Amino acid sequence: TGRLVMFGISSAATGKKRSWLSYAKTVASIPWFKVNPVSLINQNKALIGVNLGHMWGEREKMREWGMEILKWHAEGKIIPHVDREFSFDDAAKAHHYIQDRKNIGKVILVP
Repeated sequence: TGRLVMFGISSAATGKKRSWLSYAKTVASIPWFKVNPVSLINQNKALIGVNLGHMWGEREKMREWGMEILKWHAEGKIIPHVDREFSFDDAAKAHHYIQDRKNIGKVILVP
């Protein structure tokens, strides 16, 4: 059994500029017809997708989710891996660090 939850599809953005070719390659690599709902049910598996860009009007739901995540963190149920910290003054550098796909884990801005 298992659940795969996908938040976005960052692999479609391969650089600092929009590339329709890169996007097309990513879309073409998705196994569109290999995911069979009946097969997932028979294997007790789930595939869940969340596009946070569609959640702008769901302020209360986002707050509840955020509080639940903070609770899990306080209980030690989730321990995020911090790759690197940047000062607020280096926010642009942090953004480029993420865009260049150098991080494995969270990138944190600190005062």
